[in-house]
Amino acid sequence: MSHTTKFIFVTGGVSSSLGKGIIAASLAKLLQSQGYRITIQKLDPYINVDPGTLNPYEHGECYVTEDGAETDLDLGHYERFLNVETSQANNITTGRIYQSVINKERKGDYLGRTVQVIPHITDEIKENIKFLAKDDQYDIIITEIGGTVGDIESLPYIEALRQMKWEMGEKNVVAIHLTLIPYLSAAKELKTKPTQHSVKTLMESGVQADVLVCRTEHEISDSIRNKLARFCNVDTDSVIQSVDVKTIYDVPNCMLDEGLDKVVLKKLGLVSNKPDLLHWNKFLNKHKNPKSTVKIALIGKYIELQDSYKSILESFIHSGAINEVKVDVIPIHSEHINKDNIANELKNFNGVLVAPGFGERGIEGKIEAIKYVRLNNIPFFGICLGMQMAVIEFARNVLNLDGANSTEMDENTSYPVIDLMNDQKNITDKGGTMRLGSWDCKLKENSLISKIYNSEKESLEYLIEFVKKLFNYFEDIKIIIRPHPFEGLKIYQDKLASYDRIHVTHEGTVVKWIAGAQALINYNCSTSYEAGLLKIPSFFPTYVGDYTPIEQTKKTSLICKTENELLAGIKSVLDDEFSFEDNYKKDFHYIQKKWFRENDGNSHILVAKSILSKIKYGRRLSINERLKYIYDIDSYTYKDYSLSTYLKNIIRYIARVPFGEALLNPKNEKKTIEKWENSAKMYDLKIVKNTLGIIHKVKRGSLPSVEIIENDYQEVYKRKSLKSLKIHFN
Repeated sequence: MSHTTKFIFVTGGVSSSLGKGIIAASLAKLLQSQGYRITIQKLDPYINVDPGTLNPYEHGECYVTEDGAETDLDLGHYERFLNVETSQANNITTGRIYQSVINKERKGDYLGRTVQVIPHITDEIKENIKFLAKDDQYDIIITEIGGTVGDIESLPYIEALRQMKWEMGEKNVVAIHLTLIPYLSAAKELKTKPTQHSVKTLMESGVQADVLVCRTEHEISDSIRNKLARFCNVDTDSVIQSVDVKTIYDVPNCMLDEGLDKVVLKKLGLVSNKPDLLHWNKFLNKHKNPKSTVKIALIGKYIELQDSYKSILESFIHSGAINEVKVDVIPIHSEHINKDNIANELKNFNGVLVAPGFGERGIEGKIEAIKYVRLNNIPFFGICLGMQMAVIEFARNVLNLDGANSTEMDENTSYPVIDLMNDQKNITDKGGTMRLGSWDCKLKENSLISKIYNSEKESLEYLIEFVKKLFNYFEDIKIIIRPHPFEGLKIYQDKLASYDRIHVTHEGTVVKWIAGAQALINYNCSTSYEAGLLKIPSFFPTYVGDYTPIEQTKKTSLICKTENELLAGIKSVLDDEFSFEDNYKKDFHYIQKKWFRENDGNSHILVAKSILSKIKYGRRLSINERLKYIYDIDSYTYKDYSLSTYLKNIIRYIARVPFGEALLNPKNEKKTIEKWENSAKMYDLKIVKNTLGIIHKVKRGSLPSVEIIENDYQEVYKRKSLKSLKIHFN
């Protein structure tokens, strides 16, 4: 390691299933959004080599990485939060650790020494933890240790953590302990004793927690924070509350409010910046404010435990958010489906997904469901076994191959339309052999899917080869490849790893990368418009793939019909000889006017008119009066209206309350806070609480003037032009 990679460990206590993976992923998201290169790994204490052979009822789904590793479902959370691929190295089990040590002992690697838990098992654990840091790919590695402290199975991992803290120093290793603060409803009191005992147990293993994250149903008071800090040997600001939320995707913002990222970075001796969560919050806002609902039936045979299909359920959340749709997933057990009830079971659904699984149990129900959706033209998606059942259903009912089946269910079927691949027929070890990760599929020539796949593949292959050509053609340029958010980085990184001036990233907003570029190459992408606004030429190679340019992209891009045209265009930019032609300027202005708005300074008026025309508060104001109020608040005094109306308007302005929302009710503070906390509004709860405090003070007449400093508001609304707001009440 040429630079010192920092390590963060997340342990759990009191109870399992507190959400160590979500806390780890949320912290990683906050650190990633500040520019740090982050990855997360999971240490699982079970003796299985991997979860591939575990019953879904026991462990939930088996998450398969791009390299074909069968891993813990938490790795799915890591990838969804960070948009960074994981691998076999990101999930370590006790089984793998012991298997590796035993193999080394058999080969004589230990030279006749007695093999023991310390140092051999713990050394193997540390080696696996540090493996991800070998290529200087990451600044910080977050390691989640499964189970709870005090478990016999977890002791070697806790010992490895102790050794790493001692060996690497306090500025390089931070231990976060996630624990439970239970609420006794009879006593109406939060109890800290379980956490105290959990921290004590951790200390008995030689590890002092640096940060406490406390899962709780109710907010923790300052007195409880002080008590925990005192009894657990941590700083008061290192006692972090994690209050229950409606969605796991709220947790990064909750941890940001609590300052978890700042505390951790301070302990690691690293700089803390303001996290850029713009895209994250856009996704969250869409997720919490859907415009419509669709009902999807999920047909499987492990539906009693929702974690069995965790990635499927999360994919519905993400796809729903992108389309501003709430996806209502209704699980249906495939064993309970037959030809007599299938119509009644599926008649009210917008789509059906048939889930993965193993074995013959419940497959006939899946086949009946697939037959029904095929005959009734209901959108259908089959995953793994679901796809196989679709093949069987088609063979039986369309091709009339009576008794068609998979050899997994019927070895003697007369029509084995699904069978093992030849290279798997002699495999006896089941672990790590059933799921192969990302690999090329052989598709039937001239089929529709073959045409689609080959077109995309050719485009991707051309892009990679063209980037290499640019690299060699222009010796001094740096090339940034930014795939679409739904694309992985690995295929680009693997093929371009040896090119030092080529950088593949999803980091930050795309506008920042465009603004820092001399030229942009896009493939029918709306970024061409953003580039045009910044007076940066955007080239669109229409000769690649089978694209039909959309109007917005075509008119805001510089069309290149050949590779030579593209190279010549880029060269003219680099030689400072490029200029936009009048035709392009005309086309760009047309798109700007038609699809967006002219840069005439009047867009805000149009928006204001559409909103304010529907708003009533106090006496009904004219449009001009409302516009004047919004953009020139200082011109009004309370003399123009009643003092109460004026105060309400001022408070609205301070709190960024939408003009159509009822003003906060200070008489019932608890109810008000609950309403805002449980709403989908993009307002920080701190703002609401501060606003309530201001209302109380003003109504008591204790403040002749009020001064509000806009730190919190700036963070949410990016109002850089307004550093502070002073409002005087005469």
